Amino acid sequence: MDSEKDNNSANGKKQSVAIWALTRDALKLAIRLKAQMEGARLFVGKSVEDVPPDATRFGSLSSKVGKEFDKFSDHIFIMAVGIVVRVIAPHVKNKRIDPAVVALDDGGNFAISLLSGHLGGANRLAAQVAEMVCATPVVTTATDVHNVPAIDVLAAEKGLTIENPSAIKNVGMAFLRGEKIDLVDPYAILRKDLDGWFVREGEEAEEKGKKLVRVRVDHGGKAVSGGTLMLRPKTLSVGVGCNRNTPAEEIRELIKEVFEECDLSLHSIENIATIEAKADEQGIVEVARQLDASLVLFDRDKLSSVESVPTPSKVVEKHMGVTSVCEAAAILASGSGKLLAEKHKTKNATVAVAARPCT
Repeated sequence: MDSEKDNNSANGKKQSVAIWALTRDALKLAIRLKAQMEGARLFVGKSVEDVPPDATRFGSLSSKVGKEFDKFSDHIFIMAVGIVVRVIAPHVKNKRIDPAVVALDDGGNFAISLLSGHLGGANRLAAQVAEMVCATPVVTTATDVHNVPAIDVLAAEKGLTIENPSAIKNVGMAFLRGEKIDLVDPYAILRKDLDGWFVREGEEAEEKGKKLVRVRVDHGGKAVSGGTLMLRPKTLSVGVGCNRNTPAEEIRELIKEVFEECDLSLHSIENIATIEAKADEQGIVEVARQLDASLVLFDRDKLSSVESVPTPSKVVEKHMGVTSVCEAAAILASGSGKLLAEKHKTKNATVAVAARPCT
């Protein structure tokens, strides 16, 4: 019987690291790792003696792994790789959502990145575990073996959302073949890291004329035929105004309609901006939470300082003391960027979108 109570399902959050041990030697390593990894949880087989009081005991490894697999971002199994493969196999879905899995032998010799090497971070975890116990990290992903850029790792490091992960393999294969890519990157987010791996203006015509794999790092546009990899930067500010007690659903639907009309990605929303008087407007607060965006507030003086908004309103001025909320707030929150979508409205809400200036 499990001796713990499951307190993860209530909050829906993954805990950081699960460390699994089946033998006494494995437990010794597990205790060393847990001491160096904040928030780690220790799971120990019932046959092992002298187990720390905060460890979770289990009878069936496969049963317990089934219950805990999706609750953690990282798993470290201190046991043979074959055992690990068998117990995790029924729970593996795809690399976009699977947790990182590392297998460490109970002699502490090799830390093997087994599952979700890049997107899940198992390669990083294997290196971390190896350093902690003086083991050798084992990484078999092709880009690491051949020392070429891993586009999914770069995207994660730069805070980019991968909109179509199925296209990652196209980029990886191009790099492994020694080919350059066609990089569309107006904010120059990846240019430095991919120096030498993309075709630059002025390069020989035969190179430019090839059918190249494309990577697009931008808030606009859709994937086109040919497998363009779409990476979304946080570069958009959404200005919002609304009547009191406007439902979050109405605001979000308006935002969605505007983004579809203007061919923009919701993944690129950095913040939701409005007037200070709307700080407690639950519809706006909830939309910011749903879109994983920060909420930015401006006072009347700051909003009034924005010159020449496209659609000033006498009605807004009468009620809020400024001629514009959504357009002015979007421009301010984007750092005086370009307004991509002027004011759109429903019965109760208004929305405008601005983009952070390119550097």
